Amino acid sequence: MSNNLSTESSEAVVWMMRITDKEYKIDDRNEFQYSIETGISDIVSGKEKYILLKPSTPVFGTLYLKLSPSGDVIPGAFTIEVGKEDADKKEVRFCKDSADADECIKLFSDLFDGWGVKTDGWNKAD
Repeated sequence: MSNNLSTESSEAVVWMMRITDKEYKIDDRNEFQYSIETGISDIVSGKEKYILLKPSTPVFGTLYLKLSPSGDVIPGAFTIEVGKEDADKKEVRFCKDSADADECIKLFSDLFDGWGVKTDGWNKAD
């Protein structure tokens, strides 16, 4: 069962997912799981360019999570980007590369389940 409440407020979180040029609302855990797994498979096969998951309100400061191919550095690897709020409520972007699809699924799942994304050790994006 998904946690559709942000732990920062009592406001219900509305989840939007964008896979390249298609955007839609995610209403339940099964739909979310299917969309993430299919989206990652489609990125690996070159059918899609990115997946973006965005809550309507920040979840532990996390504004969005984006996954895209990392380019030619590591075939089949991903670049993971996270938008977070700093103390002044300004957006700060972090990124890292990963060749582990399961790690990517876990990051998306943790965000969807209301845990946010920990960016300790990540690079600050320009």
